[in-house]
Amino acid sequence: MKTRAQIEAEDQITSVARNNPDNRDLPDLKKFEPTDANYVKGELGKFCRQHHYGGDGSPLAYKTSTAYLRYLAGMAFFRVIENDLVARGLAPAERGDAEWTGVPTDEDLRTRRDLCAQKRAEVVAEAFAVDRKAVSACMKLCHEGIAISEHLHALTKNALWRLSVYFGIEKPGYHG
Repeated sequence: MKTRAQIEAEDQITSVARNNPDNRDLPDLKKFEPTDANYVKGELGKFCRQHHYGGDGSPLAYKTSTAYLRYLAGMAFFRVIENDLVARGLAPAERGDAEWTGVPTDEDLRTRRDLCAQKRAEVVAEAFAVDRKAVSACMKLCHEGIAISEHLHALTKNALWRLSVYFGIEKPGYHG
């Protein structure tokens, strides 16, 4: 249970966030969990909320919305790309599950690099099945966090659905 001081501090922080000019166009911040900050402010989250059904608006109902499920698919795509970059020895945007502990042998590194490259090829093939441009659009939106051109929105929307099914986040069938 939170103390009165903790509640007041959280209200003050939320109030500052709401009054920030950059956040005025955002949905009500109280209904989102703090761990989903990227869903609220990131380009991938904005794209998903704009192009997919966002739920009934009740607090935390967004977790079961199509928009959030497609966001999770985009983040899974991001992690696959990150793991491949780390396996190749390139600097990732963030570490997450891509980081290794201990000192791997050369054979371990080769095996990991091959597995990560294979996984990345499978994921890219899912997006490529929609269109070649969808791979580039997904890379920009999911991995680089850059907004994409409007003429690529339909392709990217379809690619995120295919990725969501591929990762087991959604079942094949409804495509909204």
